Amino acid sequence: MKVRCVKILPTLPIARRLGRHYTPGQEFPLTAGAEYPVFGLRFWAGAPWIDIEAVPGYLVIVPLGLFEVIDGRVPENWVAAVDDQGDVSLLPEAFHDKFFIDDLFEGKEDAVRAFQNAREQMLDRPTGREPQPE
Repeated sequence: MKVRCVKILPTLPIARRLGRHYTPGQEFPLTAGAEYPVFGLRFWAGAPWIDIEAVPGYLVIVPLGLFEVIDGRVPENWVAAVDDQGDVSLLPEAFHDKFFIDDLFEGKEDAVRAFQNAREQMLDRPTGREPQPE
């Protein structure tokens, strides 16, 4: 899955759908027009969020409403899970660990290795799109 950032702040309707998971004015480390591979898809309180590498080597969870989907194919290594609040996530298996993103940020070896493996799989995957003329 791959997305292109079309806005860096959610519109009011999107912000309302994000509910308690979004604080008005909250900013995300995004670049409008940039393309990002997606490392996971989460539904928190029914609102879609995605895991992207907005900062090299780190995952950031951002609202899907800030993007257009340019390749909607879901990687075959994603596994579905439902947490105790009923929120659904589709992620590589290792990413389901409750503290995975914290462990990645702290540079813990298992998390870094799992992320690097997921990134390699994602970047090696053909996009299925035709090259655009320049």
